[in-house]
Amino acid sequence: MEGTVGGAAPYAAKILVRQTAADNVKHLSKKMMERSKEQKQNLSRSIKKRLKERTGRIKKNIERFLGDLNQVQDDLIDRYAKNTINDGQKRFINRNLRQKAFLTFLSGRPNEIALEKFIVQMILRPHEIVDPSFKDFSSNRIDQFSILLAK
Repeated sequence: MEGTVGGAAPYAAKILVRQTAADNVKHLSKKMMERSKEQKQNLSRSIKKRLKERTGRIKKNIERFLGDLNQVQDDLIDRYAKNTINDGQKRFINRNLRQKAFLTFLSGRPNEIALEKFIVQMILRPHEIVDPSFKDFSSNRIDQFSILLAK
């Protein structure tokens, strides 16, 4: 992951450095707000609907690698999806914080080097910029998913 992000960051910085004008930052902000509104609407749906979709998505993705799942595997995924259904709200809040920090940084008209460093930090260590508690949340999610896959 670090190699991929580190390799892509210079290219992203070359593009983003040309997007630091106030009008461009405003346009990007508008698009982020539209996407955030969609995500908020999605999170406001009933837990039952979200759980059904989430469970189906997880099963479909795992079946790509394992083939048809047995009942034990289905039950494990059902339990995992149920236990993590409310994680979306925490991720939504954190994503909005990261986007706000990104827009604030971009509006300061940083150079390519500063942008590259910020991109790497924001993707690999966002807890250093916003919401330090998100590091533990993220680690916990990875642990829970790893346990699901191991079982």
